[in-house]
Amino acid sequence: MNLVQIVKKAMIDNDIETMKELSVRSGVSYYKISGFLGGDESIKLLDLKDILDTLGLNIKFIAK
Repeated sequence: MNLVQIVKKAMIDNDIETMKELSVRSGVSYYKISGFLGGDESIKLLDLKDILDTLGLNIKFIAK
């Protein structure tokens, strides 16, 4: 599962039905969220952190 799929599943698990609702709850603009979930835009780590915090998810980076 890639990160976008994980976020979409977490939206369902948290009863967040629209990107607009996720935008309001996370404080990240609708434009940034729609671009990220659509795969068209990259996203800043701070914005990603706000989205993941809203959804109750954590991200961990591991050095190869």
